[in-house]
Amino acid sequence: MEYLNQVDQPEICFNPEEWTLEKLYDGFYHILNCDYDLEDPHSRDISYLLREISKIFNVKLPGIPHNGILANSQSFTRLYRIVKWNSLPSLVENGWYPPISYSKLNRCNFNGCPVFYASDDISTALRETQLRVNDKILLGIWHFHHKEVYVFPFISTHINIPPEIKTKYDLSNLKGRYSECGIKILMHLEKIKTQLLLSTNMLTSSYISHSILNDIQYKNQSCLIYPSHTNFQKNNNFAIHQDVVDQGKVLPMKFYFGVVKDLNFQKEKIIIEMAGEVSEDKKINWRKLTEDEIKNGPEFLNPSS
Repeated sequence: MEYLNQVDQPEICFNPEEWTLEKLYDGFYHILNCDYDLEDPHSRDISYLLREISKIFNVKLPGIPHNGILANSQSFTRLYRIVKWNSLPSLVENGWYPPISYSKLNRCNFNGCPVFYASDDISTALRETQLRVNDKILLGIWHFHHKEVYVFPFISTHINIPPEIKTKYDLSNLKGRYSECGIKILMHLEKIKTQLLLSTNMLTSSYISHSILNDIQYKNQSCLIYPSHTNFQKNNNFAIHQDVVDQGKVLPMKFYFGVVKDLNFQKEKIIIEMAGEVSEDKKINWRKLTEDEIKNGPEFLNPSS
């Protein structure tokens, strides 16, 4: 099955001066509540569903703009990514985005379109990975190596992001370019996009996310930041275009390999058995932890240390 990198976008540009809140929210509810006949054999074809939902977007919310911020990505000091892995992996790529064949429909990606997912909190990363007790995991600690990426923060919730990004993302600074009504429409549109991305309809959320991450004007250098459902929106998740990873703009600091022992709320426990350093040729050099290291756990798993 073939999956397109770009979603069909109408040539018409979204002009906020021509919209009303009633028309905006009518389009939003129509998109959010769209469903498909599961008995229809076409409904099992994601590419078919993509074309159908693209038509709805293009009719109800044509040409919606995406406002990226060229931000200092080093404001985010650590990203945690956890992957289920039965044996000790040897390559860095084993811990980044999944291969195409394993890239299934998710909140921010279509089938066959890999995205690098991570969290700014290890507990959130554990819950997002849908683990079970005794699962073996590869835990990677990553950081932004490149100074700037295009950031799309969905901040209508109490999401915690650096203040300089919040300031840049305040659409009220568009005064002079649009009327007060036009700015109000754009601000409501951002709230709508947030609700679409966080909706339970994965097709809708993946559509809006995919269209942002693959917006041509941002040259595949984009990063979505959104609150984690599984951690009650207390921490951030990141969805990063695979090109950002391929080009070395997000790099691993260290890897750990271990076993999940407890997943009870606020009592998550991982037994880390191995620690891995990253070599210049993108291989992981492992060493077995000492008994004391295993007992105490790495510093990020032991807040009292």
